[in-house]
Amino acid sequence: MQDEKEKYVKITIRLTERQRERLENRAEKSGVAMAEYVRSLLTKKALAVEPPMELWRLLDALYEVHDLLLRAKTPEFTEAARKLEERILDLQAAFTAPRKAAS
Repeated sequence: MQDEKEKYVKITIRLTERQRERLENRAEKSGVAMAEYVRSLLTKKALAVEPPMELWRLLDALYEVHDLLLRAKTPEFTEAARKLEERILDLQAAFTAPRKAAS
């Protein structure tokens, strides 16, 4: 199968002078042209999108259950609360942590 060469398209963006200088400096330090540096950003970590309000409501409800488990003051419930808190933190991280940009 023959490799198809991708066609580049031109985009125009507005930056402040300071932003442009920072972009130029970072590209220079990386040893690439600004366009190549910007393209490389697409394959690096991208900021996560703001999670929906429903997620925060769910986390609040889960923490209420967590607190009830801790109030029971039994080893079994304390352990269940610890495991629940781990899952809550995993869920929160999955929605709020930076992640690899989609290709």
